[in-house]
Amino acid sequence: MNLSTTRLTKRLKIFDTALFCNIFYLLLVLIFKGIQGLLGSNGTYNLIYGVIEFVVVTFYWVGFNWMIFRKSGTKSQKVRITYILINMAPAIIFTLISILIIYVFPGYDFTTAWNQFSFAISPTLFWYLPYGYLYFAFGAAMPIGLFMLLCLVYAFGAQVVGVMIGASQQLHEEEHQKEVQRQRQRIARQKAAPVVSAEKPRVSPVRRRDRVLEATAANRYEKEDEDNPFRDDSDTEQIIYTEAISTITDEMIENSVQNGKLYSDIPSEPAEKTEPEKKPTTPQWEIPKKTRRHRK
Repeated sequence: MNLSTTRLTKRLKIFDTALFCNIFYLLLVLIFKGIQGLLGSNGTYNLIYGVIEFVVVTFYWVGFNWMIFRKSGTKSQKVRITYILINMAPAIIFTLISILIIYVFPGYDFTTAWNQFSFAISPTLFWYLPYGYLYFAFGAAMPIGLFMLLCLVYAFGAQVVGVMIGASQQLHEEEHQKEVQRQRQRIARQKAAPVVSAEKPRVSPVRRRDRVLEATAANRYEKEDEDNPFRDDSDTEQIIYTEAISTITDEMIENSVQNGKLYSDIPSEPAEKTEPEKKPTTPQWEIPKKTRRHRK
């Protein structure tokens, strides 16, 4: 991982972001120092002002990292931890130097002690100025080196909280954007899909039963045929209409008896038929010719 080219945002790299964070912190402490000078001191520690400094610094560590990582372009945990360590590097270096000067290489003469205080211990104390409330609460009862280490751990934890909040918000916003994109695609597909006819209204069971009965009654009988001349007759049996039979008189019967035959004896020539001859369904009566009766 190339730290010189690693970006946390579109415009800020990892070193640039850490530098700006430390510069703004030092400006904030300088403001606190100026306000404290204006308030004056009667030889006692201003507890209320110390609490305000501590709370503001805590919100600064959390808020700055939240603003950076809520729109960060990286999602690597390694990059985030590396940024926090680089951001804390100046305070860690000055703290270790101050601890060595106090416990390992103290200045025995005035010049050495003054130089050590001016170039190492004074900047370190300036960085720890907002943590005066912690020193007043319990720091005075422990070695100064341990108190400094506890303050470093607290600052590191506050920055981790800010990074986590910013990263979680970034993840939430990305999920929201994906959901919005999915909804837009779903709406576009619905507009492009063919229009489906509306669902037919539900019919009550009573109306459905009446419709079934009407359909059954309509199909029970055949529809009337306008071309049928007997469409007004309501009979169910087929009627066969035959030709009318001519009136037979007594004179015709008497002549037939005298001639000794009822049907014509003249054979008819059979016609060539391809189909079998069908027998007539009605009797065909032959009306004999009138004969003149001879008088005796």
